[in-house]
Amino acid sequence: MLLLGERDMKREQIAKIESAYATVPDLRSRVDEIGRLLEACQIVITSDHPKWTIDHIIPARPFAHKIPVKLGSATKLAYEALRLAEKPLTGREIAREVLRRSGQTDPHRDTITKVANTIGNSLRKRHARGVVANDGEWPARWWVVKPS
Repeated sequence: MLLLGERDMKREQIAKIESAYATVPDLRSRVDEIGRLLEACQIVITSDHPKWTIDHIIPARPFAHKIPVKLGSATKLAYEALRLAEKPLTGREIAREVLRRSGQTDPHRDTITKVANTIGNSLRKRHARGVVANDGEWPARWWVVKPS
């Protein structure tokens, strides 16, 4: 019967809402704790840099995709850049090319660093499998290993 199914569905919705509402006190407590931690950070930083303010800090969400390249595209674009490159490239050079290919014309230095870190992690994993190689220097210059 349709009414029985609707009743069960409404009960499930109520249970989800009540469960979510039960977390509100813990969430409020964490927000207060974070506020105290931020105040402490400001005190420590302004003791060395009196003109520093938190206003210029860009908030970053934990466990979130933080680079302006579509999820999963950074590695693909990096390998494409390496395959087309006439010489081995550093992680930052690859990052700049990936950002350019994804439409970023004038990326911020921090963005380049984040993308370079993402690509560097991927390259190190592929290096262990023999897909790419580097010169062992710092910064490492990377290239794609040609299949034999």
